[in-house]
Amino acid sequence: MGCNIELESITHAMKARDLLRKNKFGVRIEKSVGRQKKGCAYSVITDRSCQSAMDILETAGIRILGIS
Repeated sequence: MGCNIELESITHAMKARDLLRKNKFGVRIEKSVGRQKKGCAYSVITDRSCQSAMDILETAGIRILGIS
């Protein structure tokens, strides 16, 4: 069961990727197209549950824009 977590910038996506990899997640980054009116958004796609990934990111202070 994988998860797509949308973040506000490439910097946050890279921090999220690194943090999740340290916690044994398989992770890749993709640019989110057409999801935000201003600027760019990026998603981290994980190979594990959304709730586990979100808990780790929220504990680290990384703001999540959305999940799918």
